[in-house]
This record gives sequence, C-alpha cells and structure tokens, in this order.
Amino acid sequence: MAKNWYPIIDNKKCIQCGNCISFCRHGVYNKASEKIPVIEKPGGCVQSCHGCGSKCPVGAITYFGDKTDWAPPNSQKTNKKENKKMENKKTVKIELMYLDTTVCERCQGTEQNFDKAVTKAKTALQKDGYQIEVAKIHIDSLETAKKYQFYSSPTVRVNEIDILGEIKENNCESCGSLCNSVIDCRTFTYKGKNYDAAPADMIYDAIIATVKSGKPAGKAKAYKVPANLIQFFETKIDKGNKMKIEIFEKALCCETGVCGANVDPELLRITSVAAELKSKGISIERYNLSVRPEMFIKNALVSDYIKTKGIDNLPLTLVDGKIVKEKAYLSNKEIEKITGIKIGEKPKGGNNSGCGCGSGCNCH
Repeated sequence: MAKNWYPIIDNKKCIQCGNCISFCRHGVYNKASEKIPVIEKPGGCVQSCHGCGSKCPVGAITYFGDKTDWAPPNSQKTNKKENKKMENKKTVKIELMYLDTTVCERCQGTEQNFDKAVTKAKTALQKDGYQIEVAKIHIDSLETAKKYQFYSSPTVRVNEIDILGEIKENNCESCGSLCNSVIDCRTFTYKGKNYDAAPADMIYDAIIATVKSGKPAGKAKAYKVPANLIQFFETKIDKGNKMKIEIFEKALCCETGVCGANVDPELLRITSVAAELKSKGISIERYNLSVRPEMFIKNALVSDYIKTKGIDNLPLTLVDGKIVKEKAYLSNKEIEKITGIKIGEKPKGGNNSGCGCGSGCNCH
C-alpha cells in the first residue's frame, strides 16, 4: 500500500458509471456511495496501480504522486455509446451563492440543505437525460457581487435564475458579528412558514420546477449593488480581520472525535475550538484527506511537504499560507497567541451518543 499514491477524480468529467468502485479491491473507494466515486481510504491504494483509471471510460481519473508515463486511456474521447449519451444530455447549472459559511448560520444551514436537495435532484434529472453542473460561489467582494449580479445572501440559481422566490431580509446577527454592524440577510417562505435557512425540500422543488418549466437562462439586466452589501463589505474591511487558518488532516472517518466506541479528546478539542474561532470571525478550515484530497494537491506547499515527509506527519497547520505546526494540532495556548482570542475550557468527553457527522459516516 502507498503513502503518496492515490486516485484523484475529475468530477466534471465523471459520468458516475461505478467502474472504479467495482474494480478496486483495496477499500480505496466508499462502496456505500454506489456509482459516485468517493475516496475513503487513500492509503489503501497500491503504488503505481492504474487499474481504476484504465477502467474509467471518460479519463476522469489521475493519480497523486504519479511520475510514470501513464495517461488516462480515454482522456481524449469517450467511446461512441458514451459520446452519444453525453450529446443527448441537456445541461442544468445549479449555483449556491453566499456571503459567508464560516459564521453565518443562515448560509451554513442553506448550504447543508442545498447539498441534500442537489443530490436528490441529480438522481431525478439525470434519469431524464439532464447533465448537472453544480457550483458554490463565495461572494467575497463588491467586485464579485457585481460580476454575478448578486442581491442577497444566500441565493440559489438554476441556469442563472434565482429560484427561491421574492427576496425578503431581516437582521442577521451572525453576519453582523463579522463587521460589528447591523446586516440583513435573506429569509425564506415555504408552504406558509418562514425560515432563516432555505429548507432542502424548498430548494429541491424549486430546482425541479424551474428545469421542467423550460425557462430560458436568466438575462442580464441593469444592476446596482444593494446598499446592504456595500455596508457589509465596507465594515468588514474596516474590521481588518484577514487571518486564515488551514488544517490538513489525515484520513478521518469524521472530524468530530466522537466516532466508534471511544472518544478522541484531541479531535473533540480542536472541533470545539474551530467552532469557537468561527463564531468570533476567524477563518478556519479543516481538510480531511479522505474527503478533500484535492485541497492537498491545490496547495503547492502542502503537496511538496507530503511528497517529502509523507502523510504520517499530518496534521499540518497553516496560518496565512505558512506552516506553523506539524504532527499535532495547535494547543489552545498557541491558538490564543496567534489569534489574540481567549479560548474556552477544554470540552469534557462523555457518553458516546453518536458522532453527529451524518449518515455518510462509516462509524454508523
């Protein structure tokens, strides 16, 4: 088995045929995901094995650490049957646009429900010959807001049409905490009830209804940045909090530390600390090797580090793009020194009533 060798899936090319999952006998892919390839145990991959990549009919698989002359055999074109299938598919572009998912509870809740709704919609629409493209767009500046003609957060669009009804807003304390100001965020009405986060059923129904209606893509119109967005970005810039913490972790079942029979106190601590930092406006992201392997590739510093020292030296913590800790998580004192924020007491472990990481977790 290899430390620095595992498959990388190009989701834009993948047609979800399941060939890679059924071929692999080493547990690299999550068998429960059926035909959607999910890398579960990258360390189980056999060094220099190109088996699943050779089985892929569209050349969607390459390999981290591959220095051979091998190339995806079907990367240039699919077989005739698949080409015909792809030609007959109609493209549906589904986009989630948001101001913040580190602190804003409305954006966080809508994002979770968006993922559920899109998964369900894909199953329904692909049966009817639709090809689904999904994107999550962070509206991180006034320039980005202008580019996408963005009005309110969060927004879901299908083929550039806002599908979540009339824009209604009220005070969002979460976003207000990011910039010490009063900021309004979007609210939603579904079946006579009001919600801060768009419900999954609302998003799903709106996706299906919009696609089935055959409405053409939204047309560009005169756009003026809403005053609410101008206030958000101007006050957020004034706050000056640009620190970014990134934690690159080993392949974990989940991040909570409450998986299986035993509680992992260190994972429990860092999960609690990360939540606390996010609530106070610090940008902190955790990347699980089994769930987000592409983030280890995109970051050149991390990629070079793993090639040199391997994955056994994870977790690796970066602050503003610089490595500050390896082989272990930052202690509470180290985090306080870096951020200037006083961290609460270490959470106490208790009876394991479930990891809370969702039905996709292997600890269930």
